[in-house]
Amino acid sequence: MDFHYDDYYRPSHDVVFAITFANKELFVKICSAVYGKKITIAGEPHSQAIMRENDVLLNTIRFDVMAIADNDQIFTIDIQRRYTKGRQERRGTYYMCRAVSSQPVTKMRYEELHPVHIAFILTAHKDEQKSVRKIGLCYLDSGELYDDLIELVLVYVPAVISKANVDTDNDLYLFSRFFAVSSIKEAIDFAAEFENNSLAKELIGMYNSAVANNQDLQTIESNSYFTQRLTEAQLAEERAEAEAKGKAKGKAEGKSEGIAEVVRVLTELANKGYSLDTALKMIEQNIYTKPENETAINRKQAIVSFIKKHGQTKTAEIADALGFSRSSVSALLRELIANEIVVKTGSNRNTCFTLKQ
Repeated sequence: MDFHYDDYYRPSHDVVFAITFANKELFVKICSAVYGKKITIAGEPHSQAIMRENDVLLNTIRFDVMAIADNDQIFTIDIQRRYTKGRQERRGTYYMCRAVSSQPVTKMRYEELHPVHIAFILTAHKDEQKSVRKIGLCYLDSGELYDDLIELVLVYVPAVISKANVDTDNDLYLFSRFFAVSSIKEAIDFAAEFENNSLAKELIGMYNSAVANNQDLQTIESNSYFTQRLTEAQLAEERAEAEAKGKAKGKAEGKSEGIAEVVRVLTELANKGYSLDTALKMIEQNIYTKPENETAINRKQAIVSFIKKHGQTKTAEIADALGFSRSSVSALLRELIANEIVVKTGSNRNTCFTLKQ
């Protein structure tokens, strides 16, 4: 089966995950693999990607995907590509408490509270040695279980994959390999290695269906649940890292100080293979030489250089390579197209960009 890999909406992307595991059969399979016990659920899973109108459960508890088991216990699955250790621990604790406190209690019948099982699949935590960690309510002095009301399971994808003598027929291993796919080559290898595995075929089929319409994915991603997943502290951290990476890769190589400097820059661009028309437009539109708003200018230069080196390319490829956000790359590409430096071809998920000849 062909694996229609999308470099931005890869298998570990929050939106793709929420769509994929809104499927009842896949949700049951991943829960059984993660929690280590067979579960059955009543009705369809509740997913943030296909949130039903007036979905009280998701509005209250807000997980990627969740469901009520036949025994009334609550099972949830979230995927997390990146989080600092301390923040992840507090987030897990907060989610456990919220899942319990959201349940109504009548006439002080606390014994009727439904146990909650919360799982985070962590795809980028490479320092953890254990594949799966389970947290519950225990006595600190003896380690005995205090109450089975809450269970938190952390699955460390890199550790699951790296274990020696791992059982490759194990569903948890297969799910982890699927979430770890982050390139076209890895997608091809995954499809070839598991071509006879029914679960792998089901995952690839659901993934292909999910990424078939890029516009639909962008609409879902604009939902407040997904846009608010990053805290302000994390956004600031990521912006700082992206800025540092952008400066390193997109530093301007010259500033105009008169006709002599323009001639020098033209010569340099010509030596790099740019046509005279493109080089003049780059100087005219301040992409290469003018010092004002250096960040934007540096980024335009970095984008032009990347397209020059790699030829026909996509927005996501530029953003990933240079460390810029997709929205900023899209905005800069629009300016470069308006300035007749870059040409756009194709549409939707097949949109590509090249330098104008």
